Amino acid sequence: QLLQRDPDQRPVTNVIASTLCPEHTPGNRDARSDASADSSLSSLSGQSGTLLIGRETQLAQLEQARETLMGTREPQVVFVRGRSGEGKTALVDRFLQVPRLSDEMVVLSGRCYDRESVPFKAIDCLIDALVAHLRSRADDQVRSLLPDDITMLAELFPVLRRVTAIAERSRRTRIGIDSRQIRYRAFAALRELFAAIGQSTPLILFIDDLQWGDADSAAALAEILKPPDAPAAMFLGSYRSDEAHESPFLQEWRQSESDISGTLIEIVPLTVEQCTTLLGLRLGRPTEELRQQAQLCWQSTKGNPYFLDQLLEGFDAESGEFTAVPLREILQQRLKRLPAEAGSILEAIAVAGQAIPLAEAAEVAEAMEHAFATVTHMRSEHLVRLIGSDEQQLVDTYHDKIRETVLEGMPGDQKNRLHIRFGKMLEQAENVTADTAWQFLEQNPLLEESPPPESDRIFDLAFHFHAAGDSRAFGYQFLAGELSFRAYASEDALEFFRRAESCCPAQASPIVQFRLQERLARCHQRLRQFKESSRRFHTSLEHAATSWQRAHVYECICEIHIGRSEYRQALQYFDRTLCELGLPRPVSISALLRCVPELLRLLLKPPAWKSRPEGTVEQRTRYLIYQRALNSMLLCIWELSDGMPSYPYMLLRMQTTATYVNGTEFWGKTVAHSAGQITLNGLPWLGRRLLKRTEAVANEIHDTEAKGFFLAGSAMANQYSNDRQLADQQYAQGYELLMKSGTHYYLGGVAHLHRHLHAVIAPATVELQTAQKTLRSAEAIGDSRTQCWGHYDIANALARLGRIAEALAEIELARVHLKPGERHLTDAVFLCTEGYVRLQASSYAAARFSLESAWQLARQRKSLMDVVVRCLPYLIESLLGPDWTQPVAPQQARRLRRLCRVASMVDFAYPNIASPAQRSRGRVFAALGKRQKAIHCFRKAVDRAVRCDGIYDRARSLLDLAAVEDDQRDKRRAEAVELLRQQESVLPRAEAWLLGDQYDERCLAAPMDVTDIKNAATHEAGGAPAATSG
Repeated sequence: QLLQRDPDQRPVTNVIASTLCPEHTPGNRDARSDASADSSLSSLSGQSGTLLIGRETQLAQLEQARETLMGTREPQVVFVRGRSGEGKTALVDRFLQVPRLSDEMVVLSGRCYDRESVPFKAIDCLIDALVAHLRSRADDQVRSLLPDDITMLAELFPVLRRVTAIAERSRRTRIGIDSRQIRYRAFAALRELFAAIGQSTPLILFIDDLQWGDADSAAALAEILKPPDAPAAMFLGSYRSDEAHESPFLQEWRQSESDISGTLIEIVPLTVEQCTTLLGLRLGRPTEELRQQAQLCWQSTKGNPYFLDQLLEGFDAESGEFTAVPLREILQQRLKRLPAEAGSILEAIAVAGQAIPLAEAAEVAEAMEHAFATVTHMRSEHLVRLIGSDEQQLVDTYHDKIRETVLEGMPGDQKNRLHIRFGKMLEQAENVTADTAWQFLEQNPLLEESPPPESDRIFDLAFHFHAAGDSRAFGYQFLAGELSFRAYASEDALEFFRRAESCCPAQASPIVQFRLQERLARCHQRLRQFKESSRRFHTSLEHAATSWQRAHVYECICEIHIGRSEYRQALQYFDRTLCELGLPRPVSISALLRCVPELLRLLLKPPAWKSRPEGTVEQRTRYLIYQRALNSMLLCIWELSDGMPSYPYMLLRMQTTATYVNGTEFWGKTVAHSAGQITLNGLPWLGRRLLKRTEAVANEIHDTEAKGFFLAGSAMANQYSNDRQLADQQYAQGYELLMKSGTHYYLGGVAHLHRHLHAVIAPATVELQTAQKTLRSAEAIGDSRTQCWGHYDIANALARLGRIAEALAEIELARVHLKPGERHLTDAVFLCTEGYVRLQASSYAAARFSLESAWQLARQRKSLMDVVVRCLPYLIESLLGPDWTQPVAPQQARRLRRLCRVASMVDFAYPNIASPAQRSRGRVFAALGKRQKAIHCFRKAVDRAVRCDGIYDRARSLLDLAAVEDDQRDKRRAEAVELLRQQESVLPRAEAWLLGDQYDERCLAAPMDVTDIKNAATHEAGGAPAATSG
């Protein structure tokens, strides 16, 4: 058959391969070996056929990385870099030949293209290969591999729905789930899927041409491969070294802190000797005859194998001389040896800008007849190559320089015609039109929930019609931007929306103009470009036609101000939001008086779950925006300590309107959150009553995010009321669920509250671990306020451990993130923590200065939260000093009595600080010479500590009691020392006398060095802390 005169009658590659190597053909190979995006057949007949000279060292490095992966089952990262044409792809193809045909590994490979703009394009090419691999396995096998959130991954990469086991999964609407959460959960699912596959067969993930990769893919891959419990996979990437500095993928990868083992393999130019060897093998001549010509070739090509290969076109066998021939002429010479339609097919492939199905290239080139045979000949001339799975093979130019050369030689009108043909062909194949796109754009984005047209070729349509300058480009560019936006690929989305804006028709309706400006604004907001985002939002207001749209924009502007810690401006825009919804916040005295009946109902009969008939879309949207606005307004009121009279009314409205939004799940998490806030603000009995109301719906909350919020709210209510061990469990479970759901913005807050709980009930090392979790969560999203919390949380734990110098350093790091005048609550808690650290450092005057500022701020702003009121017992301790049994001056005694009276009220409202409050009262009475009252307070402090599981507070109270009561003194001291050791906690060194004459040094804070003493002296001299605002 191979001797047939007519080339079209000769067998094609697949037939030849199945005849010569039946064990390696797709029908006979094990399914796992067919998992590559470059099928083994295509690779063996494509670039891997290139002679590899001088690459033995690099091949050995790749093989070593593979052996390490197989031996350790831990992720490996290998980058291959070199200049264009130096053989990066050929090297990797040669290395992958054995793994592709092996049963021991799964190879998924793909390539990035410079013109491609799909979201996560570096991962997208791997997903195509993953689909081919999964489709080659039995359905039952695939089902056993799939993680719970595989449908989330399919929302980002719809091509996965071609896998039967994924397509059959429920595709229920996910109301209220932010696209950022979908992105996080999707890539967590991809990590789980890779891990499941890698348990039996480790993976090689190869991506070629990473210089054109995207930053989003780099961040996602870093998370997927991040230890611990990472998939057994080798991430193998190649890129052009001269374009690496401009690569978003490589820049993001370098910035990400990775613990993964990494190897960099350099591809260097060939030496003169290697060039001589290569020429000898190519021309079939002895190397001795070619040394002079090889030297000239090496000088002309600088040892680049691709350029050297092109020089062979100009070799004269008779004279033995080389003539330099431009690549354009080389292509023309090769095309002359091929069928006539080869030129038009090559032009179509070049215009496509990426690998495409051969049928598409043939249809656009209008060369359907004998297309496969023609491409077979083109492959032999090294003009094109076949890639892809055996299920669907794609055709691409053999090298990027061929595409670039073809495009440079084509007239502009010819390129435009081909782009239009591509667009029309894709519209017909995908059953979409520009009218379909306009119908989607004309919908109200806030009231209508229909998804954009389902097609994974929208991005290709956007590219081709835009490249041709066609009017249909606007609709497809907007759709591509919308899909990227929903996938949280914000940079890609912004680029698409900008192109859409550049070709937006003048007659576009206000709703279309509104949607475009709103999406541009939100892209800038996600990228933290707040100034441009604000400008775009205000532009969108000019096109807003309804109150819903204006309310939505005002809410988004609020988020910008919150992100910049501008809470006062945010509160103003929130009030505008509520006014647009027709549900304004009562701020005047008369308005608040009209709310009294509702407030009494909240106090006397908290609302229970009440099923309501399903409302209209408008009603659900109205109350959903209202709920979000109220929730964020509470944050502003907390931080500003402003508008507190409307605080309980807002909590009530959150509960009563939650029933209109989305059933029991939304209502349950809202009421639990309200219960936690009420308890934190000194009404534990009301918080418990509210939490009791949620018991009826607790078992009906199944959504991961809703369950996480419900547990976090319940934990807060239990923490500040009566069940701290349950709160500890709920915080841990809630954090994990919120992490799984991708709700990263709230993770830092949950960990922060959990740290406050651990400061009471857990050893100091456990508190430190939770504090570090707070900081990590804050750094992950770049939130300055939560980073401040994280640093002073760590300082508090370190001070308990007695590591004073480290604690003081963390306090200074927290100070960097303060924003005086805008975050009164954070300022107050920071000053309280700074005061505690100074107390542990035995710097009582410096501690007093910080604590006086915190107490003054709490009184001025009328902040009644547990975490703020905690500064009161610390302030009393700082005023008395370490020798608190000594008499005090009359003027100081009067002030201490006033503070003591306030501290007595803490016992009822704030169970977690009841023990420190009673202990501080006992010290005051001891200083005033009222020994029996002191003993009574210290005993109450011990009792309160036992009630709230406060082991550290119990130890401190026992020591104070032993100081004033002779009976059982030694026993109490011994018990206290044992509790301090159990809690890994210490006393201030200045209070060592409480331990008796023979004390354990491990129970005392480390002594301060000279630098610390100087810093403390600065505070004692009156240096104002940065957070003090008035």
